[in-house]
Amino acid sequence: MTSAEHTLTEEQRILEFVNESLRPSGEPVSDIALNLIEAGVIDSVAILELVIFLEDTFGVKVDSDSLNPENFGTVAGMAGFVRRARDGA
Repeated sequence: MTSAEHTLTEEQRILEFVNESLRPSGEPVSDIALNLIEAGVIDSVAILELVIFLEDTFGVKVDSDSLNPENFGTVAGMAGFVRRARDGA
């Protein structure tokens, strides 16, 4: 991880991944509260890509109980999940 990556918030890093990897030719997502599923930004395949990204990038474990709209519907939800998982909550 570079020093620049250390200065980005979880929200910023997740937004960057969504925009670069999941919406490379679509309109960029900037609203961390946007429901990505309802807006058609992500589907079930994209959620699996997000799980791999979160586990690899933030060192958290995503189990099947964590795969819910509260945790994966928005960028804010994913960032909150990452922080709770890191804190052991």
